[in-house]
Amino acid sequence: MMLGRLARSMASPALRSFKPTQAVARNASSMPQTLSVRMDSLFIQCCIAAIIHFVPQDIVFLGGILYMTHATASAKSPKKSAGDMDAAVESFKAKKGLDKVKYSRGCVSIE
Repeated sequence: MMLGRLARSMASPALRSFKPTQAVARNASSMPQTLSVRMDSLFIQCCIAAIIHFVPQDIVFLGGILYMTHATASAKSPKKSAGDMDAAVESFKAKKGLDKVKYSRGCVSIE
């Protein structure tokens, strides 16, 4: 305590009046809340009714859109499994006219 007083007395005048500010502590009770928005208010009842009415329609619509994009993507690039990997790579090389093709464990690299 004595050393602190001694250090303060020897400090410059600008530093003598320095007082550290404290950070404001916030918690849930200090945040403002409205008193008019309650679960039994007309606003909340209209929001719940809108969610109940529109969400099933949106799910059906978005499900249709997802199915349509999946069907389009599957039609453009259908997947088919190759039983013999060596024969599949050789047919790919013959179809594309390539000579230098390496593959290892299902990964194909074209040089």
